[in-house]
Parts: sequence; structure tokens; C-alpha cells
Amino acid sequence: MTFLALAGGLLLAILLAAFALYQRQNALRQASILLAGQAETELANGYHDRAVLLALAALENYPYTRKPSMPWGRRFHTTALCKYIQAIPAR
Repeated sequence: MTFLALAGGLLLAILLAAFALYQRQNALRQASILLAGQAETELANGYHDRAVLLALAALENYPYTRKPSMPWGRRFHTTALCKYIQAIPAR
């Protein structure tokens, strides 16, 4: 009887940990998308420096989604700044 209770508790703890991990990843992905959307807004309003910083923050600090790289590629694909950033070694 005690073994079944412990096994059930362990199973419940594993399921809750998996659910918490899923929720954390989902929240990080949403934060990345939010930063990317803000970067696109800043780019559309002419604040190119701010757009780059927001896009970089989304790319460096959150899981990769396609959206954060969009303003970066649209505005800075052929500039010297892009070439400089690409030359920096990855962490």
C-alpha cells in the first residue's frame, strides 16, 4: 500500500515537472515573439538602432523563433554592422 502511494506521488511529481517545463518554454517563446514584434514596430517607426537591439535581445536570450530574425535581416542584411555581428564568435 505504501509503495503504491509513493509510486503514485512520484508519477504525479514527474507529470507536474514536465508540465512546468512545457509552460516555461512556452513563456520564453512568447517573450521572444513579443520582443520581435516590438522590434518590427520600432523599425517601421524609423528607430533602427532600437529595433536591432530588441531583435538581438530576442535572438540571444530566448529560444529561436523565426520572427526575431525578420527585422534584423530586412534592414541590416548587407550592411557593415551585420558583417561585424556575424564575425563575432558564437558563445
